[in-house]
Amino acid sequence: MITDTKDIIYNCADTINIFDSVKCFNYEIKKIYKYNLTDDNITLNVSQLKERGGDCKNWATLYELLGQKKGYNTKAIIIPIDKGSSHRFAVIYNDEGYCIADQKRIFCVEYEQIN
Repeated sequence: MITDTKDIIYNCADTINIFDSVKCFNYEIKKIYKYNLTDDNITLNVSQLKERGGDCKNWATLYELLGQKKGYNTKAIIIPIDKGSSHRFAVIYNDEGYCIADQKRIFCVEYEQIN
């Protein structure tokens, strides 16, 4: 049962690279995912997200926290949509490549090896 970030990290402990880790995070998040527009001044923990759901900011923050706990670099990307509205997603990266984590979707890119 997922109640904390530790539960997700534990479930993803045997991942061997950034791509497997983010794929596992996404798998675990899909189990509890609910969309619920939330004031950006409110930070929700995993139990609260599981109970009430959250919006793009809340889910991106969770991906960032999970990436950091696994030792990866993270960056929040915020893009304007219209007046007073924006969308947020997380980028999780290291020297292998990067993954964009956007609510229930992920997109990963492995860096090309240049010889």
